[in-house]
Amino acid sequence: MKEFLNRLNANRLRSYDADPGLLKEHFGIEDTVLAGGYGYRQVLELVQNGADALLEACERGGVSEDKNRIHVLLRNRRLYVANTGAPLSEEGLDALLRSHSSPKRGNQIGRFGLGFKSLLKLGGRIDLFTCASGAIRFDPRRCRAELRERYEAPKAPGLRLAWALGDEERRADPACAEMEWAETIVRAEICTTDLVERLRHEIRSFPSEFRLFFPVATTILLDDGEKPAREVRIEREAGEHVLHDGQSVSRWCVEGREVRIRDADALADATHIHARETVPLAWGVPVHGRREEVGRFWAFFPTHTQTFVRGIVNAPWKLNTDRNAVIGGEWNTALMAEAAQLIVETLPSVVARN
Repeated sequence: MKEFLNRLNANRLRSYDADPGLLKEHFGIEDTVLAGGYGYRQVLELVQNGADALLEACERGGVSEDKNRIHVLLRNRRLYVANTGAPLSEEGLDALLRSHSSPKRGNQIGRFGLGFKSLLKLGGRIDLFTCASGAIRFDPRRCRAELRERYEAPKAPGLRLAWALGDEERRADPACAEMEWAETIVRAEICTTDLVERLRHEIRSFPSEFRLFFPVATTILLDDGEKPAREVRIEREAGEHVLHDGQSVSRWCVEGREVRIRDADALADATHIHARETVPLAWGVPVHGRREEVGRFWAFFPTHTQTFVRGIVNAPWKLNTDRNAVIGGEWNTALMAEAAQLIVETLPSVVARN
C-alpha cells in the first residue's frame, strides 16, 4: 500500500505541475463541502461508508450475518467508526483523494465520493486502519503546507495527499484494540470542544430507522462516551420488523422492492450518479403509530421533505446539494410513480396491522 500511496501522491503533484489551476479548484471543492450539509454529518457519512462495505461483501458472498457490525465511538477528542465488510480497495483509496468519482455501484448507498471530506470539518488528522491494506494517514495540515510551499499558493486543499503509517499506530490505541474484529477503522481527531459536543449530539440523534431499509443483518453500536451505548438491531416477528434501539422497541411494517426505471428522460435526468440497473424502493410504516404523524421521504437517511403518507418512503431520490430535500425532475417523477404503486399495493396489509 505504501508504494501505491507514493504513486498516487506523485501523480497528484504531476497534475498540479501541469495545471496549477487544479489546486484552486480542489480547494474550492473542499470549501464548498464544508460550507454545505456535508460539514455537519460526519457520523452519518462514516456509517454510510461502513454500510456500503457490508453491502459489497454481501454481493461477493462473504457476509456472516451474526458478525456484521458497525461501531461508532466518541472518546475524548477522537471519533472512531469501525465496521466489518469488504476491505478498502486501491480504487476506493484513490476515490478518497478525489471527489465526484466514487466507485460505488449497485445498491450501495453512497454515490458522490464527497462524504469522507466532511471529516475536514473536525480540523485534525484522519487515520484509516484496515486489515487488508495497513494504516493510512490523511493529514490536512501537512497536505496544505506542502502544497502551499511547493506552488507558492495562498490556499490549498487538505485531502489530496496521504501517507502510510506503521501497524503500531493501531496496536497502540486502546480504542482500536477494543475493535480488533473490525476490517476497517476510521479514527478522526477533533480540534475543539464545541465539535466534540456536536458529534455527541449527532450520535445521540442517529436515526435508528436506517436499519429498516438496510438489507444486510447488522448490529450498529452508538457510543457517545457519556450515556450508555445504543445498540440498534432488527428482529423479524409475525411479518413485522421489530426495531430495537437501546431500551426502546418499535414495530414496523416495511414493504420494499427493486424497481427498474426504463423511461429515457428519467434515466437522462438521473445521469450515472443515480441511474442503476435496478434501485431499491421501500415504504415503512410504524405499527400502531399515531395517525397524525407526518411522513417523510428518505434517501437512506432522513430528508426534510414531508409527505401526507404516513411513515417513511425510502429510495435513491435526487436531492439538493445539501442532501436534505427532494428536488424536481424526471428521475424523481418516475420514482414517485413507482412509490405510489407500491403504497397502493401495500396499503391493505398496513391498514390491517393498524
